[in-house]
Amino acid sequence: MISITADTNVLVAATLTHGACEKIVELAEQKKICLFLSEPIFKEYYKVFQYQEIQDKIKNKQQEAQQAVARIAIIAHIIETTTRVNIIKEDPDDNKIIECAIDAKADYIISSDKHIHNHKKEIRQQHNIHILTPQEFLQIFTSQQQGWT
Repeated sequence: MISITADTNVLVAATLTHGACEKIVELAEQKKICLFLSEPIFKEYYKVFQYQEIQDKIKNKQQEAQQAVARIAIIAHIIETTTRVNIIKEDPDDNKIIECAIDAKADYIISSDKHIHNHKKEIRQQHNIHILTPQEFLQIFTSQQQGWT
């Protein structure tokens, strides 16, 4: 089974919009892919729902936020990370995504974050983890399911 680590931006977009990010979460829910998160990623996801701009986008604020967080908590494999890296110096907080993917032995990091994408060649060479946007991941997943790769 394909394993992924999703960046917080993917999880938030999956909650607030219909599109590629939502489809990735649905694939994890259907157990077609394995979603790995670390405790720091999950805490950041939860924290984002406290931001006023996010609260303004959610109609029934508390209940909807709680349901979104609970949904991710149910479908994700939340792991404790021991690996520490300092690859993304432009935004060191993003290193937690890479650390989770390494410890989970994930095939892919799914992110829209430019800092992470700026280091995708280095991460692929050092850790054999591919970094893709949500749209790129869905294209690969779909082609694998259809036997094209």
